[in-house]
Amino acid sequence: MNEDEPPFVRIGAREIYDKLEAVHADVQELKRTAADIEKHEARLNALERWRYGVGAALVTAITSAAITAARSIGQA
Repeated sequence: MNEDEPPFVRIGAREIYDKLEAVHADVQELKRTAADIEKHEARLNALERWRYGVGAALVTAITSAAITAARSIGQA
């Protein structure tokens, strides 16, 4: 290379193919990770629904017991 010539880089088809394969592998890994995240979110949503459902059921049960006890004390 002469000092008069501008520097350049040659990238061959093999280098491009290797990079494309690496990018493809990365995308596949991201897809698996996204699927795992969706599964975890579904599990968390199910746990949250159960947790709030139990709390509501407990409040309802305590309220019903209190009303029943108050009625029985009022009749006695």
